[in-house]
Amino acid sequence: MPQSWLLLNNKDMVRIRAACLAVCAGVILAGCGEFKSATEYLIAGNEAFKRSDYKQAEIEYRNALRLEPESSTALNNLGVILNELGRSDDAIAILSRATKIDPKNVIAHYTLSQAQTKKGLYEEAIVNARRAIDLSNDELGGHRALALALLMKAKRDNNPEDLKTAIAEFHTILQSESDDDAAHHHLAEALELSGDDAGALAEGKKAVQDNPDNLVARKLVARLLIDSGDKDGAAAELKIVIQKDPSDAEARKLQ
Repeated sequence: MPQSWLLLNNKDMVRIRAACLAVCAGVILAGCGEFKSATEYLIAGNEAFKRSDYKQAEIEYRNALRLEPESSTALNNLGVILNELGRSDDAIAILSRATKIDPKNVIAHYTLSQAQTKKGLYEEAIVNARRAIDLSNDELGGHRALALALLMKAKRDNNPEDLKTAIAEFHTILQSESDDDAAHHHLAEALELSGDDAGALAEGKKAVQDNPDNLVARKLVARLLIDSGDKDGAAAELKIVIQKDPSDAEARKLQ
């Protein structure tokens, strides 16, 4: 399974599903027989995608591509599926084709950026995320992809400028969606890396408040509480983590 911080935000998944379904809106399947046209395969793939049956969606999108190899819609949708399944190399290959065929495809660019970040290709990921933002500044998927790529690059390179820009991008996301626990969590990571432990603790607590099941954020909060001397507060957070995931070795080590 891909790491939780790299999964598409739930709100982004809703937008992507809506975009995928809209492609074939108004097209009615003729009868209940075997699918034969690329459009019909796309519809079937979109329906499987809608119910989170990604393996079936992959089959349908590949059938669509068998009939129409240059279908940017099928390539885009397949790339999103592969990214969700954690098959980053395949996703990168498919989404690279999608962006070449349709350079204005915002979803393809920021999903490609996410897949590249998973593989540690941060420079390429930043380019594609910025491209998505240039195409649609209001689409938060691009900002999320850019923020994550910059944060991971900053962790690798210890680059303060990348970190500063990542923090600004997370703030941009939270201005639009203040209840985005992933953005609060990653902003906390970025602030901790910048030396702002108080700010990191505040953002970590917001992440946990917005999503009590964000166990990675809880462990971050616990670690910051330990560093600040609040051992009781840390113990309370770690107790919840272990109750929800008894196999969490990191939480037990922090106890």
